[in-house]
Amino acid sequence: MARLGAFIAHMAWNRTLTTDPPVLIVVLFAAMGTIVALMLQRYVIIVTTAFSGAWTIIVGALALANRGGPTRAGASEVWILYPFASATEAPWVPVAWIVLGLIGTAVQLGVTGRRR
Repeated sequence: MARLGAFIAHMAWNRTLTTDPPVLIVVLFAAMGTIVALMLQRYVIIVTTAFSGAWTIIVGALALANRGGPTRAGASEVWILYPFASATEAPWVPVAWIVLGLIGTAVQLGVTGRRR
């Protein structure tokens, strides 16, 4: 996010002037980006874990149904599994991933959103 803040500073400055922005402006925008990242950290973690978990469910379901997935990796010399390769097998996979990810996000927000 700090990088995004510095990028915004450069883009906004270049809209009005053709020179580089002062270092202080770039540092201030980078600091603001860092503060925003800290404020949004909880939500970024929730969304990424929800969508990662949804993808794990889909890859596992495909493996259980013997339609591709990690079961083939054990029989070969592959030492890194690229689970996104199984997304091309069925057109429903991206839709299921988004739906499961949104459900996981809603559940996590509902569980962790309560004040103690």
